[in-house]
This record gives sequence, C-alpha cells and structure tokens, in this order.
Amino acid sequence: MKKSNLIKLSIWLIICGAVLCVPLFNFDNKEAHIFYGLLILGLTFPLGYIFAMAIAFIGFSIDKCCGISLPSNEPMLILTWIGFVLVGYFQWFILIPWASKKLKAN
Repeated sequence: MKKSNLIKLSIWLIICGAVLCVPLFNFDNKEAHIFYGLLILGLTFPLGYIFAMAIAFIGFSIDKCCGISLPSNEPMLILTWIGFVLVGYFQWFILIPWASKKLKAN
C-alpha cells in the first residue's frame, strides 16, 4: 500500500474510532445514537446504507420468525460498528481504487 493511501486509511480509521466514542460514552442518550448513525452512514456511504438495510432486515426477520429481538447494548453497538468499518474499508480502499484503475485502463 502506498504511503498516501496508508495516511488516508489511518485518518479514516481514526475518524471511525471517534464516531464510535459518541454513543459509547453517552449510551443512555438516544440522540447520541442518532448522531452516531448519521456519522457512520456518512463515512460508509453508499454501501453503508445497504449494510444497514441488511442488518434491519435480518433483525426484523429473526424477530418475526423466532420472536427474538436483537439486543441494543454496547457489544452489539461495537459489532455493528466493526461491520460498518469493514464495509467502508472495502468500499473506499479496495473497490473504488480497483474500479478507478479499470476505468483508466479503458
């Protein structure tokens, strides 16, 4: 990985980590969760929206099928954050550079 890409990745990961701190330090504050959701969706746009819809669909399906609700706690928040970060990493640092190289080659 080139040094400039490593710097971009580092900055992006630091921002994602700061976004995670918003709801972790204000877990009882529901507005903090809304702010977190908007920030993480912005950092992972547009694939983050697809990931969020998939999580919502899975949670809704499990609830309707089995009557089990997904928990809303710190471990679940961290797991979803990891999912968003992985989706964002794939999008910004793998998929878009690959597509850019393909477009330049044509």
